[in-house]
Amino acid sequence: MKTPAEVVDFGFVTLRQQVLTPLTTIAAHMAEIRDQLDAGADILDDLLKVEEGCERLSKLVNALGDGSVSGAAEAGGMSKIRHDLKNPLNSILGYTEIILEEYEDELTPQAVENLEHSKSLGLELVEIIERTFADNASPQAEARIVNESDAVEALLASMEAVDTKLEIADEIRDCEILIVDDNPSNQEILHRRLRRHGFACHLAANGLEALDVLGEQNISLVLLDLIMPDMNGFEVLKEIRSGPQSDLPVIMVSGLNDPRGIAKCLANGANDYLSKPVEPIILDAKVISALERFTYRRELNKIAMTDQLTQVRNRRSLMQAMNRLVQQYEQEEREFAVVLLDIDHFKKVNDTYGHAAGDFVLQQFTQCLKSVTRADDIIGRMGGEEFLLAFQDTSVTDLKNICERLRRAVEDMRLDFEEHTIKITTSGGVYMSVEGMLPVEKMIDLADRRLYSAKTGGRNRIEHRSIGE
Repeated sequence: MKTPAEVVDFGFVTLRQQVLTPLTTIAAHMAEIRDQLDAGADILDDLLKVEEGCERLSKLVNALGDGSVSGAAEAGGMSKIRHDLKNPLNSILGYTEIILEEYEDELTPQAVENLEHSKSLGLELVEIIERTFADNASPQAEARIVNESDAVEALLASMEAVDTKLEIADEIRDCEILIVDDNPSNQEILHRRLRRHGFACHLAANGLEALDVLGEQNISLVLLDLIMPDMNGFEVLKEIRSGPQSDLPVIMVSGLNDPRGIAKCLANGANDYLSKPVEPIILDAKVISALERFTYRRELNKIAMTDQLTQVRNRRSLMQAMNRLVQQYEQEEREFAVVLLDIDHFKKVNDTYGHAAGDFVLQQFTQCLKSVTRADDIIGRMGGEEFLLAFQDTSVTDLKNICERLRRAVEDMRLDFEEHTIKITTSGGVYMSVEGMLPVEKMIDLADRRLYSAKTGGRNRIEHRSIGE
C-alpha cells in the first residue's frame, strides 16, 4: 500500500504530464501572434504576460514531486500549493481573455483562433489542477468528479442560449473599488476588466496599503486576496469589520477552492467569494450585485437618518452624531459646542400664510444655516421649527461670532412666497463642553433652557452661558 507521500508524488507526476503540453501550446500561440505584429503594438505586453504565466506555471509543476513538496502536502500545505499554481494560471486566462476583449478587431482570424484555443486549454488546465488536488488517494473521488463534469455538460447543453450581458445601474456607475492583491498581474487583470465598465479602481499590494486607501478614498467595494504576506485577507477583513466602514462589502478572491476556506471567509464577515482564475461573467455579476445591495442599503440608511423636508439630519441622526462628539472628546479632548435654534413666531407663519409657506420657510432657514456654517459642522432638525447645530474645535469667542452671524443672516433673509414677503428671526441657546461634560440629553436640555431664556428676553437673540450657572 502506498504511503500518503507516495500518493502525492504520483499525483504530481501525473499533473506534470498533463499540464506541460498545454502550456507549451499556449506559449507557442502567443509567440506566433507576436511575430505577426509591429514592434510597437500595445498588445505585445499582454501577449508576453501570457507567456510569462506559462513559464511560471511550468517551473512550479516541474518542481512538484520532490521531497519538500511532498512533505508540505502531507503537513497540510496542499491548499497553499494549489493557490500558488492558480496565480500564474490566472494570468494566462486573464490576459488571454483581455486580449480577445480589447484587441479582437485588430487581429487576424488565425490569431483569434489561437487565442480561443489558448483559452480552452487554460480552462482545461483549471480542471486538471482541481482534479489532481481533489483527492489523490481516492479513486471514488475521481469517479465522482468525472460524473459531476458529465452532469454539468449535460445541463449546459440542455439550456437555451441566453444573453449574459449585465446592465449597470446609474446608481453604481461612479462607485470606487479597491483591489487588494500582492500579485501585480492579478491586480491588473481585475482592474482592466472592471475599468471596461467605467468603475474607478484603487490598487493595494498588501493589507496595510489597503487600510490606508480605505481611510483616504470613498470606497464602495473591496476585492480582497486571501493569501498575502505580512497581513492575510482574514486579518484585513477583521480590521474593516471593526472600523468605521464596517458595512463595506468585501469579496474574497483566492485560488483556494476548499469549502471550509470559503465558509470561513463568509463566517468572518465576507459578503462573497471569487475563485481564481476569475471568470469574467462571474466577476461582473458578483461585483454589480454587491454594489447594488450596498448602494440600496446606503440609500435606505440615508432616508432613515434624514429629515425629508429639509434634507438635513433628523433627531435620530443628531443623537448619534452627538454621541460621537462625546467619544472624540473623551479620546482626543476635542472641545465642542451645541446650539439649539428656534424660528421665532413660527406658528404665526403657518396661521397667516398656510402650511405650505411654513414648509418653505423651514427649507430656506435650513439653507441659511448651511451658508453660514462649515461643511463638517453638524446641522439637524430636532422637530417642528427647532434645529440643532454642533461645532468642534471652536473657542468661546469664535462661537459667539458664529452665533451672531447666524442670527444676523436669518434676520436679513427676505423670503418671497407666492405674493407674500415673509420675514423671520431666530432665538437660540448654547452649551459648550468647557462647562463640564454632561450626558447628551442634559447638554441639549441646558441649551433648551437658554433658548427659552432668549425667547422670554425678547427673541432674536442667542443666549450663552449665564453668570452664576
